[in-house]
Amino acid sequence: MKLLTAFRRPVSRLLFVLALLAALTGAIILVQGGGRFEMAGVRVSLTSPWRPALIAAFCFILYLRWSPQAVRDADAGRLMVLGRRPTALAILLSIAVYGAGWFWGSRVGGGADSSGYVSQAQLWRQGRLGIICGI
Repeated sequence: MKLLTAFRRPVSRLLFVLALLAALTGAIILVQGGGRFEMAGVRVSLTSPWRPALIAAFCFILYLRWSPQAVRDADAGRLMVLGRRPTALAILLSIAVYGAGWFWGSRVGGGADSSGYVSQAQLWRQGRLGIICGI
């Protein structure tokens, strides 16, 4: 029984982290629409947010049932730190948005006037700021 009690704390923390990661994965899939990629020769398809949401709920329920009250209180205190420090939360969210933009972003100039933006950037690179157009 002592061995089982010794494993409760690390297993409950692992379940908590897995629940958070699964919830984050589901949120990213929901926002981005998912995708497919290969990892070590295995095709991975993440197109539906429901599976990560179910995994997150399952891990969180196991975490609530398995972990001692002291561990739950300590984990809640760690999460509340972000609420008490809005600057830290803003920095973390900015890093997450930057990472998502870098990973899933487009390398193409686009928008309402994409031709103008791209040609203006080319002109700046050449050291010219105007185009002479004969009418």
